[in-house]
Amino acid sequence: LCQDNGHHVASGIASPSHQSHSELPHPALTRAKSHSVEVFDSGGNWLMRLGDTRGCQDGEAAQVRFWFPVWSERLVEGPYGFTQKDSSPLIMGPAGSIFVYSGGVLMKISDDLSSAKKIMSVREELWLTEGDEGTPQFPDVCSVIGVHQGYLYRVLIRTDYREEVILRRLKCEDALRQPRSVLRQRAPRIWPGLTDGRILVDDAFGYGSSHANVKPQYYDEKSRDTWDGNCRWLGEPWLWDECGRPPNAKDLHIDRQGRLFFPGEREGENPRWKKESTRIFTD
Repeated sequence: LCQDNGHHVASGIASPSHQSHSELPHPALTRAKSHSVEVFDSGGNWLMRLGDTRGCQDGEAAQVRFWFPVWSERLVEGPYGFTQKDSSPLIMGPAGSIFVYSGGVLMKISDDLSSAKKIMSVREELWLTEGDEGTPQFPDVCSVIGVHQGYLYRVLIRTDYREEVILRRLKCEDALRQPRSVLRQRAPRIWPGLTDGRILVDDAFGYGSSHANVKPQYYDEKSRDTWDGNCRWLGEPWLWDECGRPPNAKDLHIDRQGRLFFPGEREGENPRWKKESTRIFTD
């Protein structure tokens, strides 16, 4: 991610040209605060756009809708100084294929760049099992690494006494886009129910969390392709439009780690949270 004279380039890769083997690849770019993929020729001239309006829809170029959320910092510091991009939508696959990480779903762009198709869920908790519980936090789910031999790879970092960096993969298959309740019938220990602080919802009150149910569970079962479970994106009011705002929403704040709270809930913690948090809803 970079910033240059007010123009924010979120990610960019070179897509293969299929017109002639002698032609150079077509660069494909996304821009922060824009929800489209822009394709250029080898000379830098604009060719076409996929997506425009924010949303989550596959299909032909004119029908495609993407959501590329953006955090205030372009690089997000994870545990132990691990740095990851806030949003890197374009992922290069085998043989020059292009995948798009949009909201809570992975899409694949056709070879002729004229359409996009949803192929799997990228919900973060899918890379976790209940056996990952730490003391008490679950691992941090970090950026996607890439696609290889039909699998999507991702980094996880344990923040308990083990302090392990884990590389896990999920098969790119449409079945993973099903609701959480359906997936857990087949594999009961996957996709643990977590709060915004990466603690099991059922245990959260025992650890002093008074806002365990603020994180929306709506997207566990409905509109599964919309959100990937990254709590940092809950700072975007747009994400709450469909699932509904929580009670007392006007006072709901979010900090830099994506933790949700109401004023007064964290008075005993480091006072920095007052400066590092923002109010989600201003209307």
